[in-house]
Amino acid sequence: GIVLSELDVSASMALLSIQRNHCRPQFVEHSEGDSASLQASRLRHPIFECFQQTEPIEPNSCVLDRTLGCALHLVTGANMSGKSTYLRTVALSII
Repeated sequence: GIVLSELDVSASMALLSIQRNHCRPQFVEHSEGDSASLQASRLRHPIFECFQQTEPIEPNSCVLDRTLGCALHLVTGANMSGKSTYLRTVALSII
């Protein structure tokens, strides 16, 4: 039961990642004393890709790196401008 369900989930996720051109994140070891960083590009929220869009989805990028002077992002904008979607997209990319 459990093994078969895990195989089913893995196969479904593999098929979806091929169809939607998803990739796994690459984790890089830092030497001791280095601060952690996040560099992500071409991020797309997976739910938006499920719906037919009249216009293509514009991917986002995120760089959080203390050595580059950008360890924190302040996300601002008008209501319904995509702030929460951007934050969820970045969060989903690292889980």
